[in-house]
Amino acid sequence: MVVVTDKRCAAHGGHASKWIAAGEGNFGHWAKRLRDYKERMFNFEKLDVWNEAIAFADLIYSVSSGFPDDERFGLTTQMRRAAVSISSNLAEGSSRVSRADFARFVEIATGSLFEVVSQTIIGKRQGFISENDYAAVYAAAEKQSKMLSGLRKSLAT
Repeated sequence: MVVVTDKRCAAHGGHASKWIAAGEGNFGHWAKRLRDYKERMFNFEKLDVWNEAIAFADLIYSVSSGFPDDERFGLTTQMRRAAVSISSNLAEGSSRVSRADFARFVEIATGSLFEVVSQTIIGKRQGFISENDYAAVYAAAEKQSKMLSGLRKSLAT
């Protein structure tokens, strides 16, 4: 049995990871379906920085899931919205015709990332975030920041 997977497809319900071809089956058919799926992707889905932003949002959802119930409409929601805003601004910006417009959306995404970092510090100081989770979020934010900076610089040339 061969399992065809693609990590980018996991963000879309994991369709490709469920395509299984039996040993006697037609593997070419499944490979074509996976190739067709990739060709139908929006351009922003092909950006490493966007994929990293999706992973960052997943991390924030995971870390904030342990926050107290009385923070459900406070810090939990703020952190999650800011984290989701990163990938959303990259997606929206990629649709813009001019590089300058796209760069502006990258700047907004960077601002959202910094919001999450600030909120993570508050969460740690309030005892909602463990030292390990804080370190993981901070490291992921540093990586995301470098990627956003690189994209912004590439759009300026």
